[in-house]
Amino acid sequence: MYKFLKKQKLNNENYANPSKRFIAYAIDNCIVTLFRYLIIIICYNIWFKKSIMVFLENYQSTLGTKDITLANNSNLLAYFINAPIFSEFLFLIFITFFIGSLYWIIFPIKYKGTIGKKICKIKIVTDKNKNITLATAIYRYFIALIPWGFHFIVIFALSAKNIPLLIATILIISFWYEINLFVKSYRSIHDLICNTKVIKTN
Repeated sequence: MYKFLKKQKLNNENYANPSKRFIAYAIDNCIVTLFRYLIIIICYNIWFKKSIMVFLENYQSTLGTKDITLANNSNLLAYFINAPIFSEFLFLIFITFFIGSLYWIIFPIKYKGTIGKKICKIKIVTDKNKNITLATAIYRYFIALIPWGFHFIVIFALSAKNIPLLIATILIISFWYEINLFVKSYRSIHDLICNTKVIKTN
């Protein structure tokens, strides 16, 4: 594995450096967050607000109060899961996640990169400098989501005050996103797995 990673330091001259990738990622996250926020606002005003009102009315008729804080937590959770609003809530989460997914998948196919990457003058291509396919874009997106699982471990380690676990998890996340911290390469793990790279535009 080390020999494979060591080879990646060759021909780095056209690769996008970590700072540009980070700035592009930050811009894209702001854009995706805005899109998702707008979707939530639109869905809330169209139908979810009404669903909440119906839920509270049914809740009051069943338990005798609209004050959720007065309910037993286990009873409230069971009531919420069995109520129609629960499936609607899951659908809302799916819609917001799906919108973000489309951004990360469609833009690299059509424009060789996201808006953030366009601003930073970098693009995503295959190892052979060709445009990535739909299958590659989807595969790359979901592989890139893996480190987010480690973010939850970081939260758990912080709450449990488990310093060794916290340090180990941060090192894993750092290694995943920026191999160049350990080996001189400008490619992330998900790029290596998907045979893609982020390079400077001409």
